[in-house]
Amino acid sequence: IRQSLLLPMSMPSSYIAPGLIADRMTAKGYYQNKEKPVVLMRDLPAGALNSNVRDLARFTQMVFAEGWSGSQQILKSETLDEMLRYQDGDAPFDLDSKVGLAWFLDDSFGEAAGLVAGHDGATFLFSSSLMVLPKHKLAVIVLSNTASVGEAIVEIAQESLKRALVAKTGIAVADKSELSDEVFPARSEDLQMLPGYYSTQLGTVHIKPAGDRFKVDIDGEKLDLVLREDGRYHLQFKLLGLIPLGLGRLKGLGFTGEQIAGRNVLIGHHNGHRFVAGERISPTLLPEVWQNRLGKYEVTNLENERILDHAELKFEDGIFLLALTLRLPHLPDKKVSETIALTVKTDDEAIIHGLGRGRGGTIRAVQQKGEELLNFSGFYFKRIH
Repeated sequence: IRQSLLLPMSMPSSYIAPGLIADRMTAKGYYQNKEKPVVLMRDLPAGALNSNVRDLARFTQMVFAEGWSGSQQILKSETLDEMLRYQDGDAPFDLDSKVGLAWFLDDSFGEAAGLVAGHDGATFLFSSSLMVLPKHKLAVIVLSNTASVGEAIVEIAQESLKRALVAKTGIAVADKSELSDEVFPARSEDLQMLPGYYSTQLGTVHIKPAGDRFKVDIDGEKLDLVLREDGRYHLQFKLLGLIPLGLGRLKGLGFTGEQIAGRNVLIGHHNGHRFVAGERISPTLLPEVWQNRLGKYEVTNLENERILDHAELKFEDGIFLLALTLRLPHLPDKKVSETIALTVKTDDEAIIHGLGRGRGGTIRAVQQKGEELLNFSGFYFKRIH
């Protein structure tokens, strides 16, 4: 990659490695205003292409020059066209998500602006967003070296691209109208359809009716889900249980319940786009062989860093769950808890329930040296209680 792509595109400071080269050109990573060592990601090349704004700008110049960088043709123009073409066909759960080859595609800027193509990146301490408007040969690159930026990176990139478009062409992208704070009683059909447990990227979420609205439990964090003027349900929490407060960038995120391809799903709505936010879990009976495996577990194959603090198999309200508490390496004060719903497939295999990234993975019961262990995502678990 370095010889065939990076150096010919005049990207000398870009390289693929599991960590960062320690030199004066390398940015430091920060967590809670303190410099922290870089945490290695689990795979290559995910999280392992290290670059800077100057080099990434040269990459976008190659895209705008139809594959040419200086006197060298890096990619054929037909290849670039294919990269920027929607590839997903009729995948039923993609909804408004459009993906090319390595590019995420978006037409929300409008026909005059043309297609927005982009890709974001994130590790534990660094975040990035690259967005281009191929039609007008405009690009924005935003990089950050702190773990606290969240969605701000993407918002900064989007707003900068809108302003660059106005400055170059006079084309203005209409801002989304703000919702009022007025809430409405939940629709009767939703009181029947929405309640239940859902598999989401945040873990297992429980939605239950509470008068004319819903309560949402996300790993012990309890929020209200209220109907607003756009006909969607939005998250809200109350200070001391009394004063309703918005949730910052989540204020514009709405939810509806739908059935797609025979599966009950929770649809998220954000900035004019729809995506699958979760799939409803149907309560079931747990086979006796898996009932005998319920309890707390410890990891047997971790030698140095203690990444997993806690693992437990549970069965609650007809839902089979794997509860994990993870400690991020080199960030000892930060723990991440997640409760993952499982679906039993055989006496020795269960899979992660739901749709999307990380769903469908398998947890297996295996025999090692005469004792049963659970194998999941490279870890071996031994039952301790």
